[in-house]
Amino acid sequence: MPVETSERPGSTTWIVTLKDGAPVEETRRAIASTGFTIEQFLLPASMFIVSGTEDQAEKARRIHGVMAVEADLKFDIGPPDAPIS
Repeated sequence: MPVETSERPGSTTWIVTLKDGAPVEETRRAIASTGFTIEQFLLPASMFIVSGTEDQAEKARRIHGVMAVEADLKFDIGPPDAPIS
């Protein structure tokens, strides 16, 4: 199940992965121009954590330098002694 952000109803958290060698600043500006809100950049993995809509995700998938745009998934494994969840 995609994670819906509480600050903006209808907005989902997404993970945007860049292609190897993609220009980070240029790609960041292109991602922001889709309307996504950039929450964080994970340098070692070349990933942006963003929030926005499915329409914005579709736009971001077409950006040169973007390898993937995937919805962040919420899961809960529970404590070690919990029944299967």
